[in-house]
Amino acid sequence: DPTPLAERLQELGGCELERLAMCPQVVGVFRSVPRPPMEVALRTSCCRRCFAGVDAAVDGEVVRSFGDSGRMEFRRRRNG
Repeated sequence: DPTPLAERLQELGGCELERLAMCPQVVGVFRSVPRPPMEVALRTSCCRRCFAGVDAAVDGEVVRSFGDSGRMEFRRRRNG
């Protein structure tokens, strides 16, 4: 039994690569890749040093604390 590509070559004649290059093709599978976490740093405007141990608040409620490094990471909601 000939391969599907060989069968198509016999049916249509010519080079299959030329036909593939002429029109859009879908080859493979799309898999979403998890997005890396977003890093936020709270820094001074003068010397760009990080503030350590500061809390981030929304509407007066502490949401998260900056670590000893003065940075925090947020996981992103969507992948891909």
